[in-house]
Amino acid sequence: MQWATPRGFTLYFNDQKVLKDRRFELIRYSKNRLIIRLSNVTVEDEGMYSCLRYSHPTQRRDINVTVLAVPTKPVLGFTLIPGSSNAHYAILNCFTSGCKPPPKITWLIDNTTEVYGKTRASFENNGKKCNATSTLRINAFTYNSTITCIVRHRTLLPGHLAASFAFHALPAQTSQSSVTLSPIPVTSQDFTGSVTYDVTSDRDISLSADPTPRNELNVTDSIDITAEFEVRDRKSSSVLVMVMVSLMVCVLLSIFYLFLMKLKREHSKWRKENEISDQTLESARSRSDNEGNFNQTKTGQVVLQSASVQYTKEESL
Repeated sequence: MQWATPRGFTLYFNDQKVLKDRRFELIRYSKNRLIIRLSNVTVEDEGMYSCLRYSHPTQRRDINVTVLAVPTKPVLGFTLIPGSSNAHYAILNCFTSGCKPPPKITWLIDNTTEVYGKTRASFENNGKKCNATSTLRINAFTYNSTITCIVRHRTLLPGHLAASFAFHALPAQTSQSSVTLSPIPVTSQDFTGSVTYDVTSDRDISLSADPTPRNELNVTDSIDITAEFEVRDRKSSSVLVMVMVSLMVCVLLSIFYLFLMKLKREHSKWRKENEISDQTLESARSRSDNEGNFNQTKTGQVVLQSASVQYTKEESL
C-alpha cells in the first residue's frame, strides 16, 4: 500500500516512510489498512491525496483535502478629516489577513445598527490566503458613539472576531489626524484542528480550524487520514477462477474454430481434385471409344476392297 501527496511524492510505502517530513507519522499498518497522521496542517498541505493498494487489479482512492485558514484579529484604523464650519467626518478601516476563504466584514454602530462598508480583498500564496480591508465613512458622529468591526468566517462559527472604537477617545483637535487602534501584529494564521477520514468513496473534506494562534498549538492537533480496503480472499479467488475458466474456454473455442476452418479447406481441396480426376477419366474414355469406331470403319473398308478385287479377278478368268 502507498500514500502519495498532491504533488505525486510518496509519503509511505507499506510501513516504510519515504518523504522526509516530520509532520507525517505512521499510526497503523496492516494488510488492508494504512493510517498516517499529518500534524501542524497549513493551507500548503491541501490538495488531492492518493492511496494505492497494489493488488490485481490495483485499487486507488483519492481524498481532496481543503484547508480553511482562520483570519487574524481585526486591526482598526481611524482617520479624522476636518471640514468647513468645524464639521468633521471620519474614515474607519478594518483589516484582517491570512484567512481562507475570504471573510465577511460588517460594522456595528452603537450596538444597534449593523451596516456594510466597502470591502477590498487581496490574495497571496497562489490564492490560498486572503487579506481583506473594509472601509466605512462617517459624515456625522457624537463623541459618545461606539463603532465595532465584526469579522465572520466559516472557521469561527458560531462566533466571530471583533474590534471596537469609542469616539470619546479622540484627541481634542480640529486638524486632520490619523489614529491606529489595537496595534496587534498582522501574522498569517494557519489551519489547526483534527479530523479522521475513512476512505470508502471519493469525496471532498473541509477541515475546520481552531482560532488558537499557531505558537499555542497542542502537539496533538493533527489530521489523520485513513484508507481501508475490504479484502475478501474467497471472493477474489472465485473471481480469479472464473476469469481463468473463461480464458480457457475462449482458447478452446478458438482452437476448435481454426480446426473447422482447416478441415473445410482440406475438404474443398479434395473435392476439387476429385472433379479434375473425373474429368480426365471421362476424356480418356471418350478418346478410346472414338479410336475403336475409327478402326472398325477402316477394317470394313479393307474387307470390301479385298472382296471387290477378288470378284474382278474371277470375272476375268
